[in-house]
Amino acid sequence: MTDLINVATPIIEDNRTITNEFRDWLYRVRDAAAKAYSSFYTTSGGVTAIAATPLQLVISSTRINSGEFSLASNEITVNKTGNFDITLDCYLNSGGVAQSEYSVYLEIDTGSGWSEVTASRAATYQGGNDSGMSLSINLVMAVASGSKFRGSVVRTDGSGTVGYQDDNGTRFSLVEV
Repeated sequence: MTDLINVATPIIEDNRTITNEFRDWLYRVRDAAAKAYSSFYTTSGGVTAIAATPLQLVISSTRINSGEFSLASNEITVNKTGNFDITLDCYLNSGGVAQSEYSVYLEIDTGSGWSEVTASRAATYQGGNDSGMSLSINLVMAVASGSKFRGSVVRTDGSGTVGYQDDNGTRFSLVEV
């Protein structure tokens, strides 16, 4: 693909040698190849004892990365400016009998601390008795190069304290749109 882009760029710039339709096709090929994408997930060792104090979700492994992202200490850094479709899926479980509500949300590092991303919260009710629940967040937003994201979880209602992030149950993906 890189060779095609290297060949296409000088042809695009020389308007005399190609038709408009071919130029448009070359633009589409070049632009499609430049899109950034990534997918990260949790293998094991997720957060435990979820209670009324927010905890950072564990994201420990990389499934695929086009090279514009990095994962360190459960934080994902985006090294490209653009509009991104961001998805966070999380499966939580509880070994207790207390009924509780849990919320998962995205946070962005503002440079002076972490802040919840507007309209990124998803919540679920956990009925106790070792029951699991899934939450999904999906949003499209403008992202500046150098932005850092993480997922957080908190018990927002009820009294359960034995909630935990299931092994292999969390996925965090970013795709440039």
